[in-house]
Amino acid sequence: MTRSGLARWGASWLIWVAVICLLGCYDAPTAAAVSRSPGGGTRTGLRTGKRDSLVSVSCTSTANCVALGTYVSQRGVAATMSLRWDGHAWAVTGDLPEPVRDVSCTSFAFCMAVGAAAGAEGVVLRWNGFTWSSAAQVGILLGSVSCTSRDFCMAIGWNGSSYSWTGRKWVDQSATSQVNGDHLTLSSVACASPGLCNTAGVYFYTDCVSCNQCSGCNDTYAVTEEWNGASWDPNTSSATLAGGAISCPTTTFCLDVIASGPSSRAWTWVNGHWRRRKGALPAGLTTVSCASATSCLAGGGSVVERWNGKTWTRRAAPWTGGGLAKISCAKLGRAQRRLWCMAVGTVGHQVRSAYWYNGRWHRVVTRNP
Repeated sequence: MTRSGLARWGASWLIWVAVICLLGCYDAPTAAAVSRSPGGGTRTGLRTGKRDSLVSVSCTSTANCVALGTYVSQRGVAATMSLRWDGHAWAVTGDLPEPVRDVSCTSFAFCMAVGAAAGAEGVVLRWNGFTWSSAAQVGILLGSVSCTSRDFCMAIGWNGSSYSWTGRKWVDQSATSQVNGDHLTLSSVACASPGLCNTAGVYFYTDCVSCNQCSGCNDTYAVTEEWNGASWDPNTSSATLAGGAISCPTTTFCLDVIASGPSSRAWTWVNGHWRRRKGALPAGLTTVSCASATSCLAGGGSVVERWNGKTWTRRAAPWTGGGLAKISCAKLGRAQRRLWCMAVGTVGHQVRSAYWYNGRWHRVVTRNP
């Protein structure tokens, strides 16, 4: 392996280590955590030196969102928490049995959450509207999931692995998502139907003894992948999109944003073809969600941009201090033309949330922990 190849392998590995650390690497503060009430619900106690975070959220309507995050228990142990939004307030649903970092919901009674347990074992949890339960382990760390119904989800993970959910079990689809290279790293996955998902990422070669023995062993290559209902179709010949956050509100439209150095870039996918959008976007865009092809919000840190189908417009941040982690926009009825989205994040180890409606953000008090 060349020195450059080793460095690239290390960088790819560090990305996934950071994902695991997001779920479990915390200092041990003094805390009083969520506790069970006699009736089986939850109550919260005051804590000092909190180390809370919210990392993901998924909304199916203005009255149904599920958010995931972490907190440190009274004993100094990092734990995964879940919150549910009912249209008026957040409620703590209790501790989750395994660490998860991404969630996708299709209704009040169905969500899937993915992550990694000890030893980088893939973890999948299912929400039925009241409790979380295991939906089987898949054997490899998972980073992103997208569901279109209780009978179909797609999850992606370490080194380009992918798994589809049939309603009863997970099916390994990794063989069709691989490319002719090493260390494939795919970004978030977005599905509009069981027959259409999109993801993108990068791969590189590390099996060259020297660069004279194979072409381009020091280069990183972009790849886009489209799911057709039966297998993935990787495209490396004309791919220029190298990862990022993706949202697919329909089977004919997807939007991708990716932070790249001092700026961010955006691509649209229309009827099977990716196209880079003109114009520079502010740095730090790491999340995007679309209610339709003409109503999207992208954000990250202290930056928010709105897409109207043709152009981007800067919008105010949902709160001060940065820390915006995830945005989820609900698909409203045809009679409702306004965009509604929920944003979650963390500022100074304190969780934050706000919803976007009628052209502005509305701050929401987030429950302990």
